[in-house]
Amino acid sequence: MTITFTDAAIEQLSTEDDVAFQLNPSLGGCSIGADWITFKALPSKEAQTGEKLVETNYKPVVLGVKHESFFKEDMIIDYSSKRNAYMLKSKSEILSSRLPLEK
Repeated sequence: MTITFTDAAIEQLSTEDDVAFQLNPSLGGCSIGADWITFKALPSKEAQTGEKLVETNYKPVVLGVKHESFFKEDMIIDYSSKRNAYMLKSKSEILSSRLPLEK
């Protein structure tokens, strides 16, 4: 799996002191798709049991192993200044167009 931060996302995140991020989908009742996805800043880059650390072109991203199949092979984290929000997308779809950064 590859996760790429766009230049716009890197510029927006460059003021953050955190060393890693976490993407975690909250699956719906039938586990078909995600109700929402959290994007969280982390003070350390150590993956816990049941998590996977993915290196990126910026800072590493932690994914829950059980949720890895939810994400596409090549993911992009972008930032939209018009929406003042991060976006999680692949080349074929947008998984979240308003991805707030949680601390």
